[in-house]
Amino acid sequence: MMIRKFDKHLFLKSYFFLILGIFLTIFLIFALVSYPHTYDFFVGDRVVKEHISEVVGDTNSSHETALAIMEWHHENVRYPLVENKKYLFAGSNGLYEVDNKTRLFLRSNSASWVIKTELARCGESAHYFMDVMENKGYKSRVIRTEPLSWDHVWAEYYDERGNKIVVDPSANKVILDKNAWVAGKDITMIIATDIDGNKEDITKEYLEES
Repeated sequence: MMIRKFDKHLFLKSYFFLILGIFLTIFLIFALVSYPHTYDFFVGDRVVKEHISEVVGDTNSSHETALAIMEWHHENVRYPLVENKKYLFAGSNGLYEVDNKTRLFLRSNSASWVIKTELARCGESAHYFMDVMENKGYKSRVIRTEPLSWDHVWAEYYDERGNKIVVDPSANKVILDKNAWVAGKDITMIIATDIDGNKEDITKEYLEES
């Protein structure tokens, strides 16, 4: 029986290409996942302003603005369901079968990316709402539970008189009763985060003290 001599150079060459392939794969996934942030950095402000002009118009009412952008979201944006996934790159980023089409979904907190792709889960929907409202000059915040017990994200904004209005952009819904909204959910803390990343514990607004 003939024993092939170990070829050190061939081994090193194969090892090099293996490492190179792994590196390129990681780089491509990183570039793909970070693409929404790159897109938003270069054209985000223009995309949002054009979107406001088309969807909201020249209204100076915070309520009309909020209802208009939630209605647009309801009519145009689709939710990529777990059961519709075809191929995932990292986390929930990947290809989904949406409206009988294979579409790319990438997680992003920028309104411009939601406007471009018309795909969003509740987190993207809430950030879309906050970004657009802030762009119109209305203070708005994203709301979620921490630690993540009830996996849902919604939003709030302040009208011209300083009244706080709570909404669920992903469901096109104005929340009139905050206590009823979270009733029966396993919640310990509710945090509101503004566009600059500042957080506030607003648990008491939702959970009545016993």
